Amino acid sequence: MKKQITKNIYVILLGIIVILLIGYIYLDNTKQAHDLPFHLANIHNIVSNNLKITPVMPNLANNLGYGIYIFYSVLPHLAYAIIAWILQNVRNKNYR
Repeated sequence: MKKQITKNIYVILLGIIVILLIGYIYLDNTKQAHDLPFHLANIHNIVSNNLKITPVMPNLANNLGYGIYIFYSVLPHLAYAIIAWILQNVRNKNYR
């Protein structure tokens, strides 16, 4: 039983690492992706607001604001924002 749990943990950790590495590969060239700059701006907006989700992102559309959750759901952006927020806080604590 203990060996099976350990084996499952390794599979889960490997899956998380692969997902993060695949995301890192595609962040290299943002000009070829269709909506990637929009998604990255949205994730940055969530992280800069301390994980507070706002229905209108004020820095889009020439600073007039844009309703960001009309076409995209909140959960994928929030998941990546949580990871970015954790990594940002870990980095800030290490440099203090």
